Amino acid sequence: MDLVGGVVDGLSPEELATRLDEGANTVAQLVWQLERVEDDHVANAGQVWTAADRHKAFGLPFRPDVTGCGHGPKRWRRCAEPTARR
Repeated sequence: MDLVGGVVDGLSPEELATRLDEGANTVAQLVWQLERVEDDHVANAGQVWTAADRHKAFGLPFRPDVTGCGHGPKRWRRCAEPTARR
């Protein structure tokens, strides 16, 4: 998250909620998925997302093991924008 955090730090909620086109996910969703997939596929020391119930801070209606792969805008609209920060 260090590199990605530096990229999104300072973005407003409106900027994080930006969709580059109607069929795209928001910036926040893309960043969450990028970090979640890395956590799931690369982490050797256990997943940060599921450790200490960190996933609960986001309030997403997905099981903790979900990475967001295949989640398009329609599925994301079912939940609040991810706003939790590290």
